[in-house]
Amino acid sequence: MTSLSKVRNAPVYTPPPPKETEPNTIVAKQGGPSPETSTPTKPEAKQKPGYEATSTFEATAPAPGAPKPGKEPKNKEEALLRADEILNPSSGEKRDDDWTVLNDGTDGKATGKKEEGIASAQVKANEKLEKEELAKLSEGDRKKYKEVKDAIGEYHDKGSEQLALQKMLFQGKLPGEKDLKGEGTTLDHLADAASGKNLAKGINRGDFTGTLVREMATPSSINQGSKGTCAPTALSIDLADKNPAEYARISKGLASNEGKVELADGKTTLEREKEASIKDDGSGRSINQRILAPTLMEFSNGDGDYNDKTGEGAGATTDNLDKLNDAIHGKNMRHESFGDNDKDKALSVIDSELKRGNNVLTGMRFEEEGKQHSYHEVLVTGTSEENGKKYIHFTNPWGTEERMLREDFADRVFSANYEGNDERRNGISLPSNIGRGGGLGGLGGGLGDLMNVALPALRDQQAASLDKLF
Repeated sequence: MTSLSKVRNAPVYTPPPPKETEPNTIVAKQGGPSPETSTPTKPEAKQKPGYEATSTFEATAPAPGAPKPGKEPKNKEEALLRADEILNPSSGEKRDDDWTVLNDGTDGKATGKKEEGIASAQVKANEKLEKEELAKLSEGDRKKYKEVKDAIGEYHDKGSEQLALQKMLFQGKLPGEKDLKGEGTTLDHLADAASGKNLAKGINRGDFTGTLVREMATPSSINQGSKGTCAPTALSIDLADKNPAEYARISKGLASNEGKVELADGKTTLEREKEASIKDDGSGRSINQRILAPTLMEFSNGDGDYNDKTGEGAGATTDNLDKLNDAIHGKNMRHESFGDNDKDKALSVIDSELKRGNNVLTGMRFEEEGKQHSYHEVLVTGTSEENGKKYIHFTNPWGTEERMLREDFADRVFSANYEGNDERRNGISLPSNIGRGGGLGGLGGGLGDLMNVALPALRDQQAASLDKLF
């Protein structure tokens, strides 16, 4: 079993200082690391670390036979392999012996001219296949696709974002299903964003549309940056994966002139946070995450008042995250907390949900209590077995896909938010040895002064799921 002391000394990403720091902005303490400034070195893949049938994500590592840059793919499978090699490159970084960062998705800020040139070459190589796939769409949808592609190209001609659009087409995500309110398909919302007709002042249609495309093509690239919003960011990753049209609808609504959107429950309206930064704030987040994450954080932090500039008010309990999950999906979701004697139960919940085709929002002890990344929220997406060892696969809202030995993960998990069946949300009491002295970090774990403010009121409560997620 991996010890927490070993993890403390593992190579956990350290967030670089913001380019422009507001007074009192919490950087290293508040939140997870920002994206790396260059594409990670990709070691030779020893295996294709794709996920088993229980996963909802595509296999993302390059595999033998993937076409070389700029070479025309033989089929969609080859095209997708090459797209993932560019958009979601292998990492291989070790956090510990049996804890590996498998893939580190690019988010637009981490790509330079060389990477964009490779992506552009692949976009051109895919043109024949793209034309064949577009022929399967209606004339109206083909027009919308062109509008989206043109908007991305007019802004900064990022080959990686155009490649992400092709990836969505090859995956069958376009035009896509309708959103949870029935207002439009994924492509409908992208085309609307590309028109720029109702976007708030200062939001460039090409930048915003390209960001949405990239995030929906590779949900695991969504990154919380240096902010303590791991819980709502992990939920966003799940939504972009499972309901891309709804993800686009909510994002577009918050980026609109009105800055508001009604959720699927029909009674909750989200409003864009006044501190949300349309301009790059140096936090390492995309334009969409700078708008979406603060809004979801405000909803899921209970009575707290979240300030995205200072980090004050960050943190979500499992119970409040459940309420956000309910409102977004328009139905009762479930949540549970697990004590030291509930490891088998925690794994049972995860296994059951994966078999249903669902991901699981999971609170885990990322480091020792009181350390920088003590507690963290991740999204469990699948399982695998290699050389007799069983692994849990999860997406870290730092923009990475990771895997950990199954028994080690079981030792760390203490909460889960998930869809479950039709039963109402449960209210299992929080064991006395959970959530006493730390919140979900990395999210921004072990947040020192922030924890001293956030936890005293929680310690005396007896309600379920008091684990604070940062």
